[in-house]
Amino acid sequence: MEGSRVVFIAGDGRSGGTLLGQILNGLSDSVYVGELRNIWHEAFEQNEPCGCGERFRHCEFWRAVVEKAFGSFEQLDVSAMLSMHKSLARERYTPMLMLLNRVPAELLGSELPRVYEDALSRLYRAIREVAGKSVVVDSSREVSQALILARIPGIDLRVLHLVRDSRAVAFSNSRGKPIFRSDNDASQHRKPEWISSASRKLAFDEDGATRILLRQGAVASALQWTWRNAWASGIPHSRHRRIPYTRLRYEDLVRDPREAIGGALDRLGLGRPDLSMIQGTHVQLGVNHAVSGNPVKFSSGGVDLRIDDEWREKMKGSDRKVVSVITSPLMHQYGYVI
Repeated sequence: MEGSRVVFIAGDGRSGGTLLGQILNGLSDSVYVGELRNIWHEAFEQNEPCGCGERFRHCEFWRAVVEKAFGSFEQLDVSAMLSMHKSLARERYTPMLMLLNRVPAELLGSELPRVYEDALSRLYRAIREVAGKSVVVDSSREVSQALILARIPGIDLRVLHLVRDSRAVAFSNSRGKPIFRSDNDASQHRKPEWISSASRKLAFDEDGATRILLRQGAVASALQWTWRNAWASGIPHSRHRRIPYTRLRYEDLVRDPREAIGGALDRLGLGRPDLSMIQGTHVQLGVNHAVSGNPVKFSSGGVDLRIDDEWREKMKGSDRKVVSVITSPLMHQYGYVI
């Protein structure tokens, strides 16, 4: 049986993973599906909007995927899947997975890891077959999820480690960001309405309930940035299996997306694809079927990339100093100047 080739975007949040996934979605042989680590709760349970604008359970793409992988929505025990995910792929298990290639449940002789990994194998294979593409792009970020995928025989994992200046990430984390606004009556399905502007955003009815990306303090952001990026940097040094890995800086992606993406995919052993949809810093984004992730997933059409460096003028001096101190070892390793 042909395996599912997965490009896993690892690293911290607010680093451009959704944007990178959208660009990769435009390649002839790739399909971007967002942060699949959140699919059981945010998609199956909460029925949040897919990148195409439809609610998850109303999206034709995901209905076809679920039917192929599990038979139907009704046949899948979502509560059991969410419980298994929490028992196996939590971020706290990253050190154990990296150093021992084990999770606590396995030490107790549980069959949950095998059952969960079989479900993931079927999910990724169904995505690939429904999309008619050979590469699934997953921006789940957390290394624990990547290491679980690396254990599955039916998945050919490649890790693209995306990093961004820790100060920019901390500044972004200090501001809440709306993800979407859902109807109070969950049984009433409404497709989000678009408004026209240079960068298109969603507009919603006033009676909706808004969910936002929560704010985070400077210290918490710096510690999380260090934790996630340090473990991602350790992937090529794993003693248990060789996982193709490369690192890409967000700033390089935005300055020269064609060279950055072409070089990264080449280093992952995927060759240099046709990137004709990128002209300079102008990229064409198509409709995607991303679950979870940044609200930029709802954008499509032509986009001019530019460095988001608002933090340089508006970030508090005290926040900048504390983030710089905590993250300086990795920042220097990644080529950033403090």
